[in-house]
Amino acid sequence: MGLVANEGRLHITHFSIVITELPALLQRFICSEPTTLDLETFAASVIAGGFTAEDTAGFVRRVCRWGGYAGVAGRVLKNTEMATLRTALASAAAAAHAGEVGSSLQRLTKIRGLGLSFASKHLKFLAPDHAVVLDSVVSSRLGYQLTHPGYAAFLSDCHALRAMARQAGVDYPGWGNDRWRVSYPGWGNDRWRVSDIEMAIFEKLRS
Repeated sequence: MGLVANEGRLHITHFSIVITELPALLQRFICSEPTTLDLETFAASVIAGGFTAEDTAGFVRRVCRWGGYAGVAGRVLKNTEMATLRTALASAAAAAHAGEVGSSLQRLTKIRGLGLSFASKHLKFLAPDHAVVLDSVVSSRLGYQLTHPGYAAFLSDCHALRAMARQAGVDYPGWGNDRWRVSYPGWGNDRWRVSDIEMAIFEKLRS
């Protein structure tokens, strides 16, 4: 698992990232993944609207398309009753905003057709200030297992790196505070979000 050192570095065997790299990496991710902001905004509107059937289906389709496997959405929507899906997403969002991210992920991975990787993708958009994505890229390159304990470890390391970035006053180029303001439970005024750290790490992994 990753260890966050005192000098503001996440070091995992052959991989390391320092807090001073974060702004440029996040900016590159933002430029290369322009639909991310739109999907975050849509997710907030789905939460605010109470997870209507239409919004819920649209959210699942858009997240799976964003994640590179649109076909996952078809399996989820085919194999899960809409009422069950709406309840699972709504309860996961509420739990994540209450700080119960592990419980949220458990609820989502119980959805048929939605493995841990895509469950975490949905959770990231439902609660970007609290959750991260753990997919095959991060798992294979950094060694975090695609399991609930593996997710918890990666999330913990992202939180630690975010705390260092905030404490050091690292410049924030994202939209989490200045460019995107919505009102829903759990939203705060902090700039660096844990999902921003994950996106920066992902960008370095693929660069």
